[in-house]
Amino acid sequence: MPSGKVHAAMTFSVASGVIAPYFIVQFNLNPYMYIFGNLVGMCITPDLDLDGGNFTDTLIRKVSPMGQRFWRAFWTPYAKALPHRGKLSHFPVLSTLVRLGYILVAVNIINLIIRFVLSFFGVIDNTFIFWWSWSFFWGLVHVDTIHYIADQTIKGKEQFIDE
Repeated sequence: MPSGKVHAAMTFSVASGVIAPYFIVQFNLNPYMYIFGNLVGMCITPDLDLDGGNFTDTLIRKVSPMGQRFWRAFWTPYAKALPHRGKLSHFPVLSTLVRLGYILVAVNIINLIIRFVLSFFGVIDNTFIFWWSWSFFWGLVHVDTIHYIADQTIKGKEQFIDE
């Protein structure tokens, strides 16, 4: 199976090549949000279901070892709950929705905790900002699809194994 470095290289090449501009024009997508979705998709990769970390962990650790510990702690329940390369973690669109749902549940829990604590000080904020962009979403799906195709087609290549 391809390593995280190979997945990242494939994503960059496809996102900047012919396929991404075609999708942007064909589906009237915002190119900036689409590319942003591609970049974020490389961080919230289907390989977050690995118990021992992945390519994203390596990148975050280079910037902030403490940040990488928080990142891994956040994704550990996800990794424990889903088998590696299962449909919920790797199948295009479905896996994107599962990871977005996981993040949304966490954000809502944090929001509830903050609102609970602030209520003791008489501060009650009933607003919740919800942001959505189909261009961003399809950028995420694009990355997941490239990842899935690579996992299905590149097999037995020992040079691709290392993270």
